[in-house]
Amino acid sequence: MYTSDKIIIHSLSSKNLVRLLFFQPWLLRKCYWIMYGGDFYFPDKQSWVKKQVIKKIGHLVTYVKGDYDLVKKWYGANGKYHECFMYPNNLYTHYEVKRKEKRNIINVQIGNSADPINNHL
Repeated sequence: MYTSDKIIIHSLSSKNLVRLLFFQPWLLRKCYWIMYGGDFYFPDKQSWVKKQVIKKIGHLVTYVKGDYDLVKKWYGANGKYHECFMYPNNLYTHYEVKRKEKRNIINVQIGNSADPINNHL
C-alpha cells in the first residue's frame, strides 16, 4: 500500500481494513473506494472510526450519483467523484428472445437481492 500509486477498495466491510486506514490516514488520499450501499446506507450504525475513514477517503467510485451525494451529506466526505460502471452486468445488452408456444403461464421477475433493506415488493 505504501509503494502503490492507487489503492482500489471494493467495500469497506472489513473492520481490519477500516482500522488500518484510520491509523494510517496518509494512505486515504490514494484510495479509490468502490462504493457498496451496505458500507454507508445506515450512518447511525457505523462506527466513528469508519465514519472518519469515509469522510477522508480520496476517491469515491460509483455509477449512482445519488450514492455519492449521500456520502457527502451523511459523512462530510469530500473525495473526488468517479462515475464508473463497476460490473459488466450493469450495462445494457439486447437479447433476442424466441417466443415459445402460448401457454397460460405468468412469469414474474423479482429483484435479485431478497434482503429486506432493499424494500423490494
